[in-house]
Amino acid sequence: MTQPSPQGSFRPKALAILALVLIAAIAFILIRISAVNRSYDTLLATTQKPTLSPPVLNFQATDALFRMGSIGPEVIQLQERLKALGYYQGDLDGQYGRATQEAISRFQTQNGLEADGMAGALTLARLYDAQAKPAGPAPQASPSGSPQQGEPVYNP
Repeated sequence: MTQPSPQGSFRPKALAILALVLIAAIAFILIRISAVNRSYDTLLATTQKPTLSPPVLNFQATDALFRMGSIGPEVIQLQERLKALGYYQGDLDGQYGRATQEAISRFQTQNGLEADGMAGALTLARLYDAQAKPAGPAPQASPSGSPQQGEPVYNP
């Protein structure tokens, strides 16, 4: 006769517990996968589809304004026009520096505009207009060293 061993009754209980733990782990994994899939589907539904066209930007175009520090081919065109009218004698370097600013100021003064040294919409329109006035003779310093009419006299 064989006696039931104490291990014999323990083994089916251990297997049953192990099976329950495995079933719980599998259920947890399936639930977690389902939650991840729902999150992915939500993200996919709210993300815009990629396109080859550029995005639509909401901005308002402004008028051109060139001032001290502006650079680029547009400044070269500005310098070329000022040179053609006789206001600019510098290099066509595409840099809006002191010489370009002074040329714009002279142009504005000669053409009845406010001389602020900046080339805004009104200045540019007048500059490229056929009625733009060319530069008159540039003021020269007196060669004799004696003050000209209207110049202040400095006596140390």
